[in-house]
Amino acid sequence: MNRSDLIVFVTELARRQFVRRQVLADTFVDASRLTTMTRLCEMCVQSARQACLLQSPRFSDVGRSVVIRRAAEEAKKEIAGAGHLGPLSASALADTLDTLVETLSPFGDDAGPIHEWLLAQEPAGGKLQQLGLLYGHYRRFCRAATAADTRDINAAILRLLSGDRARWPHLLQSLQGSLIFRSIRWLNPFEEKLVAALKTQLGDARVQVASALPPAHAEKIQDRLASRIQADVMMGAGD
Repeated sequence: MNRSDLIVFVTELARRQFVRRQVLADTFVDASRLTTMTRLCEMCVQSARQACLLQSPRFSDVGRSVVIRRAAEEAKKEIAGAGHLGPLSASALADTLDTLVETLSPFGDDAGPIHEWLLAQEPAGGKLQQLGLLYGHYRRFCRAATAADTRDINAAILRLLSGDRARWPHLLQSLQGSLIFRSIRWLNPFEEKLVAALKTQLGDARVQVASALPPAHAEKIQDRLASRIQADVMMGAGD
């Protein structure tokens, strides 16, 4: 381990296991150079607030649940029993919306175009369009509550890391060596864009991603995905 590097672990457990292995090997461990993805994001959130990139307070779990429930009730009134989501109760719509919010949150600002795409889908009153309507009510209530959900926070972090490095957290500003993301099994869309932004700012050579899985696993998944895409294309060609 180079003492000028910063190592980011996907979980606290992975960080502790790394420290344990280093100690058992009688190796010096500078814990200040080890952090987790969650801590890194929290530091970025603080810096984003200082840079006025994020001004609304974070949603509490209770506040988020209340907004989701209210949005579901409003959507149920508008849908009025029609379409694919029409038969669902307000509680079922709230569960559907909760899943949709979790799915779109990692996309940050890119969730906006996805939402517009959902609303533009035909037929009118179809499942995709009604999901867009449901999500639109949720975002309207978020704005009315002047609170930031995960989508807003992720977007602010990406804007921070894509901008002036003088606004970054001190731990990143003072980085002399490499930034290493270690024990990675997969990255969600937000984490992929976070790594990409850092690579753009610091250079490919200084930002490294170390997978926790063997190369053979990636090759197997790649072959499986290629086969699935080929099958979908062939099915489409036969329509």
